[in-house]
This record gives sequence, structure tokens and C-alpha cells, in this order.
Amino acid sequence: MNIRTWGRDRLVRDSFDLDEVAGIQSGLDRIASGEQMAHPVSNALRQLVAVVE
Repeated sequence: MNIRTWGRDRLVRDSFDLDEVAGIQSGLDRIASGEQMAHPVSNALRQLVAVVE
């Protein structure tokens, strides 16, 4: 997920508190820069595409 991309999406702007979105981005930036430590994250996200003909 790329917050820099979806954070500017119209649906996000219309549906969520933009200060909260900015706070999430700021927190992720601090973690990415090493300024703030975070526990490891395990991601098991999968995608299934089914086509019915």
C-alpha cells in the first residue's frame, strides 16, 4: 500500500479525516528514517482473481 498515492485519492479525502491520514504518513516516515522504532510486521495479504466465462 502506498499512502502517498492513495492518501490523495478523492474517496480518501471525502471519507477520512485528512489530519489523521497525515499523522499516519508522518509516523511511517519516522519509522522509515529510523527516528522511531517499530516491531516487525508480518504481512500475509494475498489476491485472488476469478474469471467466470
